[in-house]
Amino acid sequence: MFLKGAVRAEMQGRRTGLFVAKVAAIMAAVLSVPVMMYSFDPNPPIGNTGAPGQGQGCAQCHGTLTTPSALMITAPTSYTPGGGAVSMTVSIPSSGGFELVTLAQTGNAQAGTLTAGTGSQLKALGAIQDLSDSASNTSWTFSWTPPATNVGNVVVYATGGTHNVSYLSSVTITAPSTGPPPLPTLNLSSTRLTFTAAVGGTAPSQPVMVTTSTGSMAAFSAAATTTPTGGTWLSASPATGTTPASESISVSTTGLAAGTYNGTVTFTSSATSPTSVTLPVTLTVGSTTPPPTAVGFSLTVVDRQSGGSELMLLYGSGSVSSSGTVTGSGFFTSFRSLRTVGSTTSIVASGTWKAMSVTSSASGKLVLDVQLTTTTTGSSTLSTGTLTITTGSGSGAATLAVNGSTFNSVGIGRASITPSSTGGGGGGGGDDGGTGTGGTGTTPPPTDN
Repeated sequence: MFLKGAVRAEMQGRRTGLFVAKVAAIMAAVLSVPVMMYSFDPNPPIGNTGAPGQGQGCAQCHGTLTTPSALMITAPTSYTPGGGAVSMTVSIPSSGGFELVTLAQTGNAQAGTLTAGTGSQLKALGAIQDLSDSASNTSWTFSWTPPATNVGNVVVYATGGTHNVSYLSSVTITAPSTGPPPLPTLNLSSTRLTFTAAVGGTAPSQPVMVTTSTGSMAAFSAAATTTPTGGTWLSASPATGTTPASESISVSTTGLAAGTYNGTVTFTSSATSPTSVTLPVTLTVGSTTPPPTAVGFSLTVVDRQSGGSELMLLYGSGSVSSSGTVTGSGFFTSFRSLRTVGSTTSIVASGTWKAMSVTSSASGKLVLDVQLTTTTTGSSTLSTGTLTITTGSGSGAATLAVNGSTFNSVGIGRASITPSSTGGGGGGGGDDGGTGTGGTGTTPPPTDN
């Protein structure tokens, strides 16, 4: 009895141990199911980013889709076609995985180029790049290079999550402005022009190159404007053209007195910004008086009063330097024809003359401003006049205009003008009351011929 009981107890213990072992094995198998079910695959299936035509995230394998999304995408707000690579980041609250694509908003084609970073990998979904995790984490950084051309707005679609939570998110990268490119500027080769000419003279025209800042062709017009007192002395030719072009700017001194004149040439084009540019122009018109020629002069002549009966004997000499300095003097005697007055005194007046300044000086003609001192008994009278000496033909001539009367040559005597490198000339007449050969008023008047 005792032996049977012991055998029976042993058999019962063995059954209990086997049962416990079986239960432990079953429990181990059951407990292992959640681990296999909820572990996150480091090599997820592609095509589930939530982009048009793709699966709506990781919820089909990893729990329900959670809103609002906690998946964050850090990306630029806009892009420059052909620009360099920029950094982008995807992050989720807890360790898990992600998947991402960059598509053109219009047409959903691949936009730009993705480059994987640490813990991420690229796969091909046809012509589309699919970026996903290669290791579980909470954040992944990678780079994106914008497309070479403007493809419109670009959308970044992404999904991600953990073993029991799934997210979807997207951001839009704005395309560059599609407005027209900025207009070029209108450029001139000169910023100001200056012309110089004598009264009645000429000045050579000056060229101005007209171009644009981009080298593009642009039609333009050119219009000259002058101050009201100057008239139309400024011109531009041609009046219209297309860049690049050479414009000729010209001036005219016709009708202009000596002085400074200002004007502008305005170039206008609707294809540039701003639409016009102004070129200032200055014209300086100089004096008509030429520099004097250095000469020496001398005269001994008899003149007749124009419209009157008086004759005048003129005698003297002097010189004019190249700087315009004049020296010279002599005497004069005016008288009436002996046949007119009979035996009465024929002398009307006598005195001296002195050269004060030169109006013009050349080898064939000399014009002097002179001062005459007329002497009478116990007094003298000053007057001014113009003495003109010419040597065009024959023995030369001298004309004196004084006190409203003009005395012209009658062909008696001689007058000469001799060019001189030093401007020197012999002077034989007296100065300021001095007398020349024969003395003032003492030379007998010649016979009227």
